[in-house]
Amino acid sequence: MKFERAKTDYELVGLLPDFVKYTISDFEKLTFAYGVNDYVSMRQICHTILGSARSYGFTQMDQIVHKIKDAVVERDNQGIKVWYIVFSKYVEFLKKEYL
Repeated sequence: MKFERAKTDYELVGLLPDFVKYTISDFEKLTFAYGVNDYVSMRQICHTILGSARSYGFTQMDQIVHKIKDAVVERDNQGIKVWYIVFSKYVEFLKKEYL
């Protein structure tokens, strides 16, 4: 999957570094929850990320995290693993592009 920069409204561009830092923090929380199979926390963390990803123009993040959340709801461990790996690569992309 090729990652793309967000299509962010001009008024929000200055907020992107902080948004990315919060996303990294949420990813770290997701990593811990994933490591202990805490489905409730994984769903809540995904919900938090989804609450702001699209409003900042991060449609790819929205799509990836929706896939994780769907897999969590279905208790599809293979799906969670696949999309978690994609999200981890996306987070690395965010670090390079925005920090």
